[in-house]
Amino acid sequence: MTGRADNFASRYLRVVLLSVVLGALIAAIGFLPTRRIAGDAGLTAMLAGCAIAVLAGWGGGLVACQTGGTAADRVNRMLGATALRLVVAAGLAVAAALSGMFAIKPLLLWVAIAYMVTLAGETVLIVRWVKSDHPPSGTEKDSKST
Repeated sequence: MTGRADNFASRYLRVVLLSVVLGALIAAIGFLPTRRIAGDAGLTAMLAGCAIAVLAGWGGGLVACQTGGTAADRVNRMLGATALRLVVAAGLAVAAALSGMFAIKPLLLWVAIAYMVTLAGETVLIVRWVKSDHPPSGTEKDSKST
C-alpha cells in the first residue's frame, strides 16, 4: 500500500477519473477523422459512443473497486465487473442506436473503440489493486481443503 487509505471511494474516484480522461483522449484523437468521414452527425455519434464507454466503465467500477475477500472473491469480482461493464455498454449502445438520434455506424464504431481503450486502462489499474489486496502468506485459507 502507499500509506493512504485505499478504500472503495478512493478506488472508484480513480476509475471514474481514468475513464473520463481516456474517453476524452480518444474523442480528441478521433475528432478530425470522424468529422472528415462522417460530418457533424458522425461527431455527435462519436461523442455519444465515448460517453457510453465511460458510463460502462463507471458501472463496472462499482463492482471492481470493492476491497478484501479471498483470492477467488477478487477474481470473481473482476470477472463480474467485466460482465457488468459489457452489459451496460451493450444496453446503452442498443438504446442509443434505436433512439434514432445518432448515426448508427459511427456510434457503434466509437462505442467499440472507446470501450476497448477504457477497458484496457481500467484493467491495468484494477489488476494492480487485486495484487495489492493479497494478504500476507499463511493468513488465507487454502481453497483446496474441504
